[in-house]
Amino acid sequence: MKIGLLYTIMRKEECLIEEALKKLGAEVEKIDDKSVLCNPNPFEVKKPDFDLVLSRNVSQQRAFYSTKFYESIGLRTINSSETLFICGDKFLTNHAIAAKKIKVPKAMLTLHEDMAMNVIEKFGYPCVIKPVVGSWGRLIAKIDTRDAAESIIEHKATLGSYHHSIFYIQEYIDKPGRDIRAMVIGEEVVGAIYRNSKSFRTNTSLGAKATACPLTEELKELSTKAANAVKGDIVSVDLFETKEGLVVNEVNGVTEFRNSMDVYQVNVAEKMAQYIVGVLKK
Repeated sequence: MKIGLLYTIMRKEECLIEEALKKLGAEVEKIDDKSVLCNPNPFEVKKPDFDLVLSRNVSQQRAFYSTKFYESIGLRTINSSETLFICGDKFLTNHAIAAKKIKVPKAMLTLHEDMAMNVIEKFGYPCVIKPVVGSWGRLIAKIDTRDAAESIIEHKATLGSYHHSIFYIQEYIDKPGRDIRAMVIGEEVVGAIYRNSKSFRTNTSLGAKATACPLTEELKELSTKAANAVKGDIVSVDLFETKEGLVVNEVNGVTEFRNSMDVYQVNVAEKMAQYIVGVLKK
């Protein structure tokens, strides 16, 4: 079997995945996503001799377009372009999850600054505003007062990018200094971490510390349901703890695990490789 490993940068995760796949007898060909040419006419493309393409792109847009292209010429991808498209957009992610009757934070998307202010006032303070497309906690702001809301809305409305002309406002959930990230591979939750931070943003890329999180039945059930809601093969699910139970916040389609694999005490790359080879054998 031959697997195309689509990458932007060969990070620690990609190197471990490549090694794990080779140990299972797979041939791995690395594909630098800067070299990918996506012809919109699949009949003009010679299909490469891959059995599957694994997307490990850093950029969500690169991941979506490249997997969409490979699918158009008949290749299986992990994750699928559909999953990557949904997970790359916070509104679409929460829409897909909520449609399966899984609890998500209350949120509203609007396209105009006046309506954004109305939503913020209705939600009350504090609340959170975030870009619908983005990762690593960038450009997410906690809004504590009307003055802060007016300033942030004015900045976004003036900046010009279409990302800033879409206002995604979410209720603020008073987390206990942490959130939870669970990794789902197929139907198995292989591990979970608490991401601990004094900041309301609990991304490890912003300095949050990973500690072990027990795999309760509630956590496993919600994480698996959320992964299935976005049709994910290999995803990570972010959850908040509330007095009423766990709430699913986001699902990540190209999941990183270098900051969590030691905490899981599970060989994540090996689990991923086993799943991928199992898909091909089916």
